[in-house]
Amino acid sequence: FDLTKMPKINDILNWVNIIRMHDLDLPIVLIGTKRDLEEAIAVEDESAKSIKNAFNMIEFVKTSSKTGDNIGLVFDILVEELMKKRTY
Repeated sequence: FDLTKMPKINDILNWVNIIRMHDLDLPIVLIGTKRDLEEAIAVEDESAKSIKNAFNMIEFVKTSSKTGDNIGLVFDILVEELMKKRTY
């Protein structure tokens, strides 16, 4: 979601439902974009963490598509979580 605007809970619920419809145990990371626009950020970390917890997501990460900041971190988190769930 865009950190410069408060996310609509219904939008997040729809995204989560689409993901969980396919796999209830799939790890979900809440990603806040536009981290580079520090002066325009409208969502407090605590609000985002509350959303993350309410929807049982594994992590909240602020990213920037413009600078690439934390993009790799999101993939690292997801790969680590998926490897934990891997069955042999």
